[in-house]
Amino acid sequence: MNAELGKQLSEKILGAGFSIRELDWLTNLHALILASDISANYFDLLDAALKQPQLFCQKPKTLNDNSERSAALLGLTKAQFTAAALKQPQLFCQKPETINDKVERSAALLGLTKTQFTAVALKQPPLFYQKPETLHDRVGRSAALLGLTKTQFTAAALKQPQLFYQKPETHNDNVERSAALLGITKTQFTAAALKQPPLFCQKPETLNDNVERSAALLGLTKTQFTGAALKQPPLFYQKPKTLSDNVERGAALLGITKTQFTAAALKQPPLFCHKPETLNDKKPYILRIRQELGEAANFAEILQKIPVSICYSRNRLHARYVLAKLGLKRGAFSSLVLLSNAKASALIIDHFVKQIERTGTGSRALQVMHAQGLIATLSSGIAPIERPPHRHRPFGASPR
Repeated sequence: MNAELGKQLSEKILGAGFSIRELDWLTNLHALILASDISANYFDLLDAALKQPQLFCQKPKTLNDNSERSAALLGLTKAQFTAAALKQPQLFCQKPETINDKVERSAALLGLTKTQFTAVALKQPPLFYQKPETLHDRVGRSAALLGLTKTQFTAAALKQPQLFYQKPETHNDNVERSAALLGITKTQFTAAALKQPPLFCQKPETLNDNVERSAALLGLTKTQFTGAALKQPPLFYQKPKTLSDNVERGAALLGITKTQFTAAALKQPPLFCHKPETLNDKKPYILRIRQELGEAANFAEILQKIPVSICYSRNRLHARYVLAKLGLKRGAFSSLVLLSNAKASALIIDHFVKQIERTGTGSRALQVMHAQGLIATLSSGIAPIERPPHRHRPFGASPR
């Protein structure tokens, strides 16, 4: 430890009412902790000890041994457990067997595996020392108030761990006030929050303000935007300015108006969340499919009638282009783009298998398309290959 660092630590320790003896304690504990792969510094350890002063009364070796045994019992690395204990310092002092017993009983009561509960407790360390019965009771009451099953609520809490120990009445109040402010039912809001559990913890006023500002920036009514957000729940808490900017850039890149883009996104709300550049990368596939089918390449019209088409992956669209290019599936654009991946793969594979039987060529085309993700499987007798290096060639060049 250099002199400047020692001075800063001494000032902090003395300023908190402790003696310089605690500096030696800190140095010894730090040396033991650093034997693991955790990147803890002196100030992390000191802050933990200042939150839990009884740590100063424990021997550094005892604290280190506790961490190692707790980690081993919980199936964690020492670094993982120590990181949790730095956030919740009393974990350093508790008996490893006590912590492990609470984890196992909590997991059993909640219908989780020990591994699942431990993973969520690493994100919210107070869970390591919650009474299992108290935790179980809170989950049950929260679920009942929200009209959910215990399993549904627990699944949401695994994604949003603070739900495990917040008061059930707080969850329920948040949901009811949010629903009222947004003009929707409690059931509708709860269904959206199950898909995006952070909604259970958001302030109702903040959510409502986000919705109103987003709607205004997009030229929509609050009801229209809320309807889209119920289908695409992240919209409830996305920053309004970011959302509006994305829509404007997406529209500009696609060569349509903001109004046209927004109208399409109301039918297909995931459009609001796609990166503009990603959407633009898909446009050529859609236009070339239309061209091969002999249909007019009016992109704005396509987006209005079949907005889901631009939400599909490039691989899916590319496979539909191959079908159109080879004349394997005729009809309208809508029927082709909505064709299932299984049927699309089957048509492509069947075509090239017959070509192989006739001419002896076509296996390489199947291997490349499989490696690129255009088809899910290969016919028997054709070995898979690694994805070939990207080649800059005009889109639409058919595989040989």
